[in-house]
Amino acid sequence: MARILIVEDEPTTRMLLRTVLQSGGHRVFDCRDGASGLQIALHEKPDLAILDVNLPGLNGFELCTALRHARFDGGILLVTARQTIDDRVAGLGSGADDYLCKPFDIRELKARVAALIRRNERRVSKERTCTLGKIEVDLGQKVARREGMPFSLTKTEWSLLELLLQNEGRPVSRAKILDAVWGYDSSPTTRTVDTHVYRLRRKLGDDVGALIRNVHGEGYALRHNASEELS
Repeated sequence: MARILIVEDEPTTRMLLRTVLQSGGHRVFDCRDGASGLQIALHEKPDLAILDVNLPGLNGFELCTALRHARFDGGILLVTARQTIDDRVAGLGSGADDYLCKPFDIRELKARVAALIRRNERRVSKERTCTLGKIEVDLGQKVARREGMPFSLTKTEWSLLELLLQNEGRPVSRAKILDAVWGYDSSPTTRTVDTHVYRLRRKLGDDVGALIRNVHGEGYALRHNASEELS
């Protein structure tokens, strides 16, 4: 599940986008003008912003530029009826990651949204350095320290920790963990996940599950605000 902002002044298109994205399990914010979109993006910090170009007031290109100047680091997808090469170049030059022309096929929209979310997750996981209680974690360098002393995590434990960090505060099902960490979506037993979560907890000093919670019927979740960015 990702947090997605839609800025679209045409009500029918806005509702279509909202319905499609919510049906995919995403949390959606929406508004009809660029100024409101800027405020929501900076306050909610969505993973992805989908912007129409022909917006009242602040247009999509201007909004995209303003977001990047404000250090918004989520993905940006421009969706517009303007299809010339000059428009596409201008959109990508303003800081957008992708450009989708109207009318669009729902399948292509879903594919582009999924690709941008994956790209953002990979970037965040590579760049993120944070603390978890007394543990310092550098995901880019794959280094973990407890009170300054390094300790080792296996490749699987790093993948599991990164997945939980990407979904901080939200439960991740055992099936999704199997698919993301081991590369398959089913197994004779989900105790594989439980065993590795147990081992990761022990290494993080989280024996009572205060950081990594077992959410009954939903999977595992890293406690919301468990991590804290390091400068």
